[in-house]
Amino acid sequence: MAKMGVCACGWTVISPLGQEDIKKHVMIHLKDNHPGTILTDEDIRRLTRDL
Repeated sequence: MAKMGVCACGWTVISPLGQEDIKKHVMIHLKDNHPGTILTDEDIRRLTRDL
């Protein structure tokens, strides 16, 4: 099932590959745009919605 992740800054990622792909892209986004921000797996799940 496709998933969508939305950061508090408005950045959005949509993936047909599921939760693990969303997590990968969220982690890249955090490293590049919000260095020092740490999110747990549960935090990332809360940012993610089914499409």
